[in-house]
Amino acid sequence: MSGESAFQDAVLSVLNAAPSVKALLGEPARAYPAAPAGASFPYLVFGASVSEPRDGGQADLLHHRLTLQVRGRREDPDEVRQTLNAVRSVLHHAELTLVEPWRCVLVRVVYSDIMRSGDRRGWTGLLRLSALIEKLEAA
Repeated sequence: MSGESAFQDAVLSVLNAAPSVKALLGEPARAYPAAPAGASFPYLVFGASVSEPRDGGQADLLHHRLTLQVRGRREDPDEVRQTLNAVRSVLHHAELTLVEPWRCVLVRVVYSDIMRSGDRRGWTGLLRLSALIEKLEAA
């Protein structure tokens, strides 16, 4: 499994376990790598994902940026704003457990924004994560 996939699986796991997120996105939380057809609103879906190798001296490091999108259908953006705040509080500096041989050194929320959706029938919130992922040496 790639470091990016391990990180994204850990993000979904944490979001699905967080009571504050489940209170807003349902149980199980409507958090998806890709939104299924007919998904109920509001929901969270992965957006853009970018990775670059980082020089860590002796360490094999990967800088991964992942955008999360929260989509809502209410006229008021408050539902999306509350969901972004819950996701931010759960993921900023979270201690994520990744499958071996990967380890999340650091994860931070570096950006968020709320805007009208393209069809003007709701709101979309963006939250960008920045993570440093290390590939551990086999023992």
